[in-house]
Amino acid sequence: MKKIIGIVVAVVLILGVVAFVNLQNSDDYRLDYEKKIVKYSKEYGVDPFLVATIIRQESGFHNFISWFSDKEDKIGLMQIKGELGEKWAKEMGIENFSWKDLKDADTNIKMGVWYLGELQKDNSDEEAVIKGWRYRGALKEEIPEGKPGYVDAIEFMKKIYEEKYQEELKID
Repeated sequence: MKKIIGIVVAVVLILGVVAFVNLQNSDDYRLDYEKKIVKYSKEYGVDPFLVATIIRQESGFHNFISWFSDKEDKIGLMQIKGELGEKWAKEMGIENFSWKDLKDADTNIKMGVWYLGELQKDNSDEEAVIKGWRYRGALKEEIPEGKPGYVDAIEFMKKIYEEKYQEELKID
């Protein structure tokens, strides 16, 4: 009898672990914030699939903000450093901006997509835009040559989003 109870407990534990892992992975490619992504992609002329992919890569669509965040930390969905956000706000003409405003999903996405749009103005090559995002704030001379793994990951994920979310992210 003890042996049967032990087997049942082991099976229940294994099934629990499998269910937990499946729940964790079920949202790997989820798409949150579609309306904001489409809105700002359209406004700044950026591919919404690229935006969705970068958000997924940077934060997994989790807008978790630590109470202990400061200007030095990457903040929000697009993981923008506070000091960089303040610099971008000036360039965008946003008045009364504080790095804490990056905690707002709408502001965070808007600023990230704006920066991607700025990168596109200088680079017609999407790989260069992705590298520019990866090393955001760096001078072009400071961006490493070659194809870092980050670029490969973005290109791979973008293909998944293009296949999975064509209707949701269609820009008219």
